[in-house]
Amino acid sequence: MDYKNKKKPLSSKVLALLKRPDRLPYLLGVVVFTFTLLISEWLVHLDTKIHDEQYQAHIAARIEHLSTQLQTAINSNLLIIEAIESLLLLNNKITEREFRILATRFHDSRLSIRQIQLSPAAIVKYVYPDNDTANTVGLNLRSLPEQKKIIEDSIQTRTMIMAGPLELKQGGTALIARQPLYSSKTSEGSFWGFLTLIIDINSLFEEAKIVSEDELTHYVLRGSNAKGSRGKVFFGSEEIFNDHYLSTLINVPGGQWELAASTNNNHSHVSQYNLLSIWGLVASIAFALLTCFSSKLWMQTYHRSIHDPLTQLFDRQHFQKRALIEIERSKRHSIPVAIIMIDLDFFKKINDQNGHQVGDIVLQHAAKLIQMTLRESDIVGRYGGEEFIVMTLHDDEQSAIKSAERLRNSLNRNIVVGNHTIELSGSLGVAILSHNDQTYDDLVFKADSALFQAKGNGRNCVVIASNDTSLEN
Repeated sequence: MDYKNKKKPLSSKVLALLKRPDRLPYLLGVVVFTFTLLISEWLVHLDTKIHDEQYQAHIAARIEHLSTQLQTAINSNLLIIEAIESLLLLNNKITEREFRILATRFHDSRLSIRQIQLSPAAIVKYVYPDNDTANTVGLNLRSLPEQKKIIEDSIQTRTMIMAGPLELKQGGTALIARQPLYSSKTSEGSFWGFLTLIIDINSLFEEAKIVSEDELTHYVLRGSNAKGSRGKVFFGSEEIFNDHYLSTLINVPGGQWELAASTNNNHSHVSQYNLLSIWGLVASIAFALLTCFSSKLWMQTYHRSIHDPLTQLFDRQHFQKRALIEIERSKRHSIPVAIIMIDLDFFKKINDQNGHQVGDIVLQHAAKLIQMTLRESDIVGRYGGEEFIVMTLHDDEQSAIKSAERLRNSLNRNIVVGNHTIELSGSLGVAILSHNDQTYDDLVFKADSALFQAKGNGRNCVVIASNDTSLEN
């Protein structure tokens, strides 16, 4: 089986990350930033949704309140018609003097009533107040082009109608409520005439405390001539109906009005939403930086805890942990592994002749040479002093000897340290994991014994413990 070309179970992306662990803090920072930003945006969105629901609930409550006030004001004015109608049923031959006395009492009680008219046979006869009656008294209501159909329908259906708002010739805008009167309340009663109330619409809105806008939103009314949503807008801005709004219906004689309020005037919360989003972004960046810094600090601390501070190779304890994992894997899957012990030749002499600082630099050079010679899958550590230890994975006996020989050739050179030229070489002992090797210590002991033999053979050579043979340069 070709162990060297055997695919590893990890994906290429994970392998790439493991090869560059220095990228991990930045990756974690990006993950934390994305996660925190998503959470903050979700919370802002949730807050906005709740606020919008509360805002719409406040608007719904407000328009219900306003509609109730307006309905009450309209009904209060229309009650006058019912009261006068009841009196007229008792005396349908009312004189002008009697009408004025009756109308005065009701007119003065309602500020929004502009005029009361009595029109027997649909012809205006009595008017109160009579400040401007020249164009009113004697007017045949059936002759009004814009109201003829409404009047005929009112007579036929025996129901009150409300026209307008209309612009009055004498100035101002008013609603005209006409109640058809009959000789009796029964269906056999014949048409007698009309009782008309002219209601000043601005006074009606003041009475009902209706405004086009307040601190909450903007309002609009539509449904002229009691046509509801099909009628024209007569109060507020028509643009409200082109966007999001809430509405309620108000019953008026002959139909309905529609009172609506815009739900797009939540400007204060839009600013708050933007501010919360900015704070969320700032918090996400802060958390990402903190995560990046913390993970980088942790990785540096962890790196120092498992690496030799001089050579930056694995220290003896961590190498042993890694080796034990590979040995167990090797036993389970019958994958060959080898241990190579390396000892720098005459290193004590280098220290004695050139000083320990030069010796430290030589150790660093040797560590780099070993790392450059090995494969990425191999494990290397500093065993102690001038000794290094290597575990090569997927190497049978011949492959392990070749790996050891490459290491020996790599170390066999002169290196210049300052003004000193150092002759560097190494002795290597190789041990292959076999069925007889029960523990990591057994394998290390065999490699160390082979190393001892290599040093006894004149150094700068490789000895393999399995068959007790040596290869010399």
